[in-house]
Amino acid sequence: MSEKFPSSQGVYTLIIHVMKAEKLSIGRLGLCNFPIGYYTYTGSALGKWASNLRRRLTRHHHCRKKLRWHVDYLLNARSAKLVAVCYAKTNKRMECAVSAAIKMLPQVIVPIKGFGSTDCLCGCPAHLQMFTDKNLTSVSRAVLTAYEKVGLLPNLVVL
Repeated sequence: MSEKFPSSQGVYTLIIHVMKAEKLSIGRLGLCNFPIGYYTYTGSALGKWASNLRRRLTRHHHCRKKLRWHVDYLLNARSAKLVAVCYAKTNKRMECAVSAAIKMLPQVIVPIKGFGSTDCLCGCPAHLQMFTDKNLTSVSRAVLTAYEKVGLLPNLVVL
């Protein structure tokens, strides 16, 4: 899997399919409900070695890992599956801009305030969004469009 991603800096969006409704205890967020559907989580990988795109995305895809970030709890759920990743190479902090562009899409809601954005300096309500659209192709196209709207050249990898 790691060979699908560059070992450079960048921003990424995980596309996660929750196939059965879940209630998960997530750190300080407490008990969180995840209805069936497609979710996106946007993050950045701006390190030179340990946190480049290849390492960060391989970690997110890996089943056995220490639960460190909010998204780790969701990805660890039995009914959640990482189905695609959109990413763009950049050395700039773009995760808030990408997350905001996704949030502005008409078929998107913010399901859990504060999810993935506790260290956000831009005031984002969350870096996790849920799509009301139940089609992976439509969700993927919408995410690609969001990247383009903020001036990035996106790549999509379906897993």
